[in-house]
Amino acid sequence: MKTLILLVLFLLGVGGAAQAQIELVGTLGSSGATLSSNIFGNSQRLAQQFTLTSGNWAVSSVTTRLESFFSSTPIASLALDSGGQPGSVLESQIYSGPSLAGEPTTDIVFSGWSVTLAPGTYWLELQQSGPVESGFDWLAVDTNTPGALVNATGVAGHFEDRYAQSDDNGTSWNVDTGLPGSDPYYFQINGSVVPEPVTLGLLALGGMGLLVHRRKK
Repeated sequence: MKTLILLVLFLLGVGGAAQAQIELVGTLGSSGATLSSNIFGNSQRLAQQFTLTSGNWAVSSVTTRLESFFSSTPIASLALDSGGQPGSVLESQIYSGPSLAGEPTTDIVFSGWSVTLAPGTYWLELQQSGPVESGFDWLAVDTNTPGALVNATGVAGHFEDRYAQSDDNGTSWNVDTGLPGSDPYYFQINGSVVPEPVTLGLLALGGMGLLVHRRKK
């Protein structure tokens, strides 16, 4: 019996270890000139809409391309879509790395997520924690410049041409709908697939079958 338990646990462990961290959706591979939108003060937020089309995903990290830091600490949030604008926040993570004051353009990674996303439409929000007169810029691809290329990547979804800004800490939003593929913010969401319960069950049954076969020999 002990051997059976160890074998099943081993197979389940192999199944979990196989869940590599992969890019779900993002635009960090895009090229060309950039636009910037400023987040200034404690009540302003910016948001980028995106859609996941398949699978259930455990989010591991969110990356955004920012610049012009001024005594501020970025906060990233993943939120549900509510009638075409940001809705209830599922989870937020505050940047916990070294001070960003005076730093040039930087890809900021937010880690430590525990949220799982199913297929659907969501929003990535950014805000700042710091003095009232502080902030930073979230960079976007300027698709109106020659040579600009929006390289939307990821295995599970795509960005939407909807962007939003709130000046009252998310109470109300001003939503802008662009042309297809126009001026998305730079971002990337990584995660791992969440195995279905039936998959875990099959692994366990497989382990039992191997053990029975071994005993018959």
